[in-house]
Amino acid sequence: MKIKEKLIRAIYRSELAYTNYSNQKFFFQAFRIYKANLSVYLLLENYLLECPNEIQEDVCAYLFHLEDWINQFEYHQKNIQPTDFFVFERWEGGIAFPKEFVEFLKNNI
Repeated sequence: MKIKEKLIRAIYRSELAYTNYSNQKFFFQAFRIYKANLSVYLLLENYLLECPNEIQEDVCAYLFHLEDWINQFEYHQKNIQPTDFFVFERWEGGIAFPKEFVEFLKNNI
């Protein structure tokens, strides 16, 4: 399976984890997103090495967004209980989720 196909499957897992989380927003549900996002992150790093030049900036923006999300999750992980309410709020200066780029990836396998 090619890296891009693996990436699409990992993004699907992340989106499914987010859908499950979005109804109640418990920390243990956010942990599923965290695990899925780690997979997406690793695949994106590999994809960056072979992607077309014209989308390198978009790949990096997605990586930066995931770094912000993962750092925030790990920061809260030390002081929160699994059934506590948890909402990811983009830090000032953080990168927004690159929705258009994710759609581009899904439509261009």
